[in-house]
Amino acid sequence: MDLGEDADRKRHMQVVHRVYDDGVAFRYVFPKQDGLRQVDFEKELSSVAVVSNDPVSWYAKSSTGLHNNVPLVKIKKSCRTPFTVRLSEECFISLHEAAVVNSSDAMLSLGADKRTLTY
Repeated sequence: MDLGEDADRKRHMQVVHRVYDDGVAFRYVFPKQDGLRQVDFEKELSSVAVVSNDPVSWYAKSSTGLHNNVPLVKIKKSCRTPFTVRLSEECFISLHEAAVVNSSDAMLSLGADKRTLTY
């Protein structure tokens, strides 16, 4: 999906979507262009809404530890990725960053609704 500014510097970007048998992915692409030497995100606001009656999660608490079987409603602070959620007995989702280069671990915050995860 191509996005661009109508006014001023007319910068453009792409959101690349990929769909697989067992998942979906997206990434932001900023092609080389005049007036855009470097892109720095001040804040990531991508989010995923979890739709489940009783979601349970697994996520890293450190580089060597793991939180197991944590109901989403009990999560109190930001969580590291990869972050996996059981939506039902046979349905799971896992969230992670792709192509992490020169970056720390991706973190997810749970919204006040206890269903929305935001990077």
